[in-house]
Formats: sequence, C-alpha cells, structure tokens
Amino acid sequence: MTNEMLYQKILRRLGVTEHELLGPSRRQGLVDARCLMAAALMRQPLMNQTTVARTLSSTQGAVSKMLTRHDALLDTDHSYRLKWQNLINNL
Repeated sequence: MTNEMLYQKILRRLGVTEHELLGPSRRQGLVDARCLMAAALMRQPLMNQTTVARTLSSTQGAVSKMLTRHDALLDTDHSYRLKWQNLINNL
C-alpha cells in the first residue's frame, strides 16, 4: 500500500475530509484526527517527521508536537486510546 493510499484510508477511517484535516480548525476532534494521522503515518517505513509534515502541509515542529500529544493522550485519555486501537486494527 502506498503512502497516499494509506493517507486516504486513514481519512475515511477518521471520518474527516482532507480539507478539514489540513485546515486551521482547533476543534478537539480535528486536533485528535491530526495527531492520529501523524502517528499512523510515522509507523510506515521510510516516513519521518519531515515527510509526515510535508504530507500534512505542516512543519516538522508541529508534527513533533502532534506526536508528543499523541503519546500523552494514549496514556491519559481512554476514548483517544480506543480511537487509536480502532484505527490501527483496521489499517
């Protein structure tokens, strides 16, 4: 599966559009979706923070923050952990 195919599959699984994901909204659901997308993409071979940032039209620093937030939410937020498990199990 190519990175683009994976990206589109994750969008469908998260129930957001590319416009919403890449937009400036700070709604909780979209912030979570960005963190989940960044973490899922980082699991792919040859993907690093720079390539994930390019994919998400973001910066490497922002991706770093998304991944830090992702790790913190996995430890503290049960509903976020369930979203992550559901996403990963269905990829």
